[in-house]
Amino acid sequence: MKIGIVRGVVPRVTQAEYARQFSRFTPVFISGPADRQVARFCARSGLDWRALPLKPVYGVDPVRWILRRQTHQSWVHLQDLASACRNIDVLETHELYFFDSSQAAAVARAKKIPLVVEVWTSLDHHPAYFLPPYSWQVRFILKAANLLVARSRRSEQALQKLGVPSDRLIQLYYGVNLERFTPRRERSDKELRVLFVGRMERFKGVAWLLEIWQRVVAAVPEARLWLVGEGNLLETARLVKGIRILGKFSHHQLPEIYRQVDIFVSPSIDLYWGPIKWTEEFFSHALMEAQASGLPIVASNSGGIAEEIGMFELLPKDKQNWLVEQKNDHQLIKALIEALKDEKRRRLVGKENRQRAERQYNLKRQVSRLETEIDRRFFNA
Repeated sequence: MKIGIVRGVVPRVTQAEYARQFSRFTPVFISGPADRQVARFCARSGLDWRALPLKPVYGVDPVRWILRRQTHQSWVHLQDLASACRNIDVLETHELYFFDSSQAAAVARAKKIPLVVEVWTSLDHHPAYFLPPYSWQVRFILKAANLLVARSRRSEQALQKLGVPSDRLIQLYYGVNLERFTPRRERSDKELRVLFVGRMERFKGVAWLLEIWQRVVAAVPEARLWLVGEGNLLETARLVKGIRILGKFSHHQLPEIYRQVDIFVSPSIDLYWGPIKWTEEFFSHALMEAQASGLPIVASNSGGIAEEIGMFELLPKDKQNWLVEQKNDHQLIKALIEALKDEKRRRLVGKENRQRAERQYNLKRQVSRLETEIDRRFFNA
């Protein structure tokens, strides 16, 4: 039997890698145009990849017009998706308000095959749930989905508030490849490195981090901030001392970057549109990678971060990551300085983080659990 993994706009290597983990079902990765990393991964791994052109749903994509790039929120469909879903026995897509997800839902309904939808969004009052035309996609998918997979407890609670019945809802964490993301061995140099991985944009907290970094370096002169990613704050970062800008790295190079640093930082900030919260950090892929790599974490309390890094677990303080309030300069500076100066705690926290990754974020095991659930529910296995 075949499972179609639909990832429309801006498909990523991590999504192709996720699809490749399916073994009980033969995976077919169906997406829009992708970069060479995705193409190379699919070719090397033998993953059946069906890349489709994108087409505007209403003749125009205002998201691209405003942002000058296509995003998951773009008003686009996958051209000839129904044909690409030939011989597919179950479809799996993501999020309730993506246009390609509602398109997948329509295909699943027409073919009378099960539809599985994974949900990362942790805001039950997310504007897309109420603003047309996104809300139209949400209503349709909620009716069509046979199983919704909440990728965090926080997203599970949001779906419950939307009225999703318990018999169509499970909570199952995502994961990363624990064989590739592994803790480092000792290194000899004395430089202390703090790593950020993600888009260099304000809602990721990068501007905030740049603003306070000089005060961290003043207290810990051997501290260096490594920035991995792209975005509109790169030029600002070049003006700040004590920073190494690495830019964009391919996914297969990232594990080695994680192994060369001492601390991971995630200072995300909730994004508001007037008084309405537009988004938050739902559940970060980079934070799963950092924990798998055995890194201690300094992070803000945005969205699902506290849950993801174990702040609700009953742990002694010397095994806890550092969690700070958003935009609280004093707390972020204090946490970074503490983490940089306390090598013993860094080791203890990093070890605990790796163990959490092994328990909760093992990609192969999490996919296997999802396959078991699909098998049991829809194919009486």
